[in-house]
Amino acid sequence: MGNFGIIALFPFIISICFLLWKQDVLLPLLFGLFAGAIIVSRFNPLTGFLSIPGNILTAALTDPSGIYLLIIISESIVFFSLMERSGFFESLKKLFAGWKKREGGIQYLLTASSCALFVERNLSALIVGLFSRPFLNSKHITPCKHAYLINTVGGSLWTLIPVSAFLPVGVAAIGAAFSNQGIGYSPLYAFYKSLGFQFYNIFSLFLAVTTVVLKKDLPVMKRADKTANGPQAVSFGYIRAAQQRKPDNLSLYAGVCAVVIFLAVTVVLIAHGKPLDREWDFLGYQRVFIVALFCALIFIVLYLLLSKTVPYSGFGEWKDQKGSFFRTVFYLVLSLCMTVLARKIGIYSIFSPLKNLSLSSGALPLLIFAGTAGISFVTGSGLLAVVTMTPLAVQLTSMSLPHPLIVDNVMFASIGAVFSGATFGDVNSPLSPLFIISTASAQAPLYDHFTSQTSYSLIAFFVTVVFGYLLFMAGLKPYFSISTGMLAIFAGFMLINRQGTRFFS
Repeated sequence: MGNFGIIALFPFIISICFLLWKQDVLLPLLFGLFAGAIIVSRFNPLTGFLSIPGNILTAALTDPSGIYLLIIISESIVFFSLMERSGFFESLKKLFAGWKKREGGIQYLLTASSCALFVERNLSALIVGLFSRPFLNSKHITPCKHAYLINTVGGSLWTLIPVSAFLPVGVAAIGAAFSNQGIGYSPLYAFYKSLGFQFYNIFSLFLAVTTVVLKKDLPVMKRADKTANGPQAVSFGYIRAAQQRKPDNLSLYAGVCAVVIFLAVTVVLIAHGKPLDREWDFLGYQRVFIVALFCALIFIVLYLLLSKTVPYSGFGEWKDQKGSFFRTVFYLVLSLCMTVLARKIGIYSIFSPLKNLSLSSGALPLLIFAGTAGISFVTGSGLLAVVTMTPLAVQLTSMSLPHPLIVDNVMFASIGAVFSGATFGDVNSPLSPLFIISTASAQAPLYDHFTSQTSYSLIAFFVTVVFGYLLFMAGLKPYFSISTGMLAIFAGFMLINRQGTRFFS
């Protein structure tokens, strides 16, 4: 890993700017990779060019977590495509016809579904997005709002509920940081104590729920939705049935059985793995989802063959949007390459000079949150931000306290600030797999989803700074910060009219 200072940010900032400007997922990211590779190779263009396929791409495609993510996406696309061919969605549409017509009904369903699948944020956005896509009514919920809900709810809950796939990552990062400083405090207990200081995650989740309950949105969401479903929308190329299926109870029961099989296998494998005893790590959770999806996939294939809904020869006759699917998958692969580049270029080393500064302990959580949010947004990797910024946060906090081995609310707030900042980058960065998956699942335009998503996230960011960490600096308890911040969000949305075009209703 290198140490190139502020210049390490250049490839990532340029990639994001051109990605949003041109809404092209190929050339901007390739240019960013090339620029970063040149920097890593000490400004040797030839060596840098050769290192892209030789080191960066190879590392991205051989990393187990990246491979598992691509497998989960592929299985999910095939599974929901087969579910649609079986007539399951047509039957479910008929069953929920009244619910669909209710204003806000689909938004409640989306929010509840994302909360139910909190275990893994990428899986939550993918499954909920693909499952709910056939039921969307553009009058009540549009692709940009769809993408915002599945992105924000799952991404915010992932670190807040201590039984998710984030638990082993967060505990391991805290444990390594405590070990480096000689602190004997339990990292698991420190993780639990940091939950109340994850102000951004709490406010971001509350803001999303508020938009659903009050049925109000910001003007930027209304403007973004006017261009939804355009030619520049990111999509997984959702496979459509060759012919419209008539609703029938058998296909409905078969689909429900497939979903139950997926959930049952997931619960059994996670319970057997005892994740709270740390016998599971992040890769263990991903393997569980791969096995569970495969079991559900096998069931739906057998149903299609035995019920003769789709003959054996019919499996080779699909006319889908393959170009959209491969374009999105390539986008994901390039985003994983940017994560590898961030690790090789040592982008997090730009915060090293902070170790030489004399900082107030009360101000540290705010600075850590802002720094982690910025770096996580630029790189698009919340997990890498947690792994690299947690040791720095613990070290800085230990240096600012009267005794280096003290573990109190300042330490818990600093750890919570890292997790909150990492979530900000995960849900907003165009280089984040979660952002890409939520955009493609909702088939939303890239730029419009970005502008609408960041508008809401910046509100949560502002409330986090003012009502979260500034009130913490004043010595107030976290429950007071959370309650006043929620009140401010609710009051602000009460001032917006129902059409989201102006303030004061």
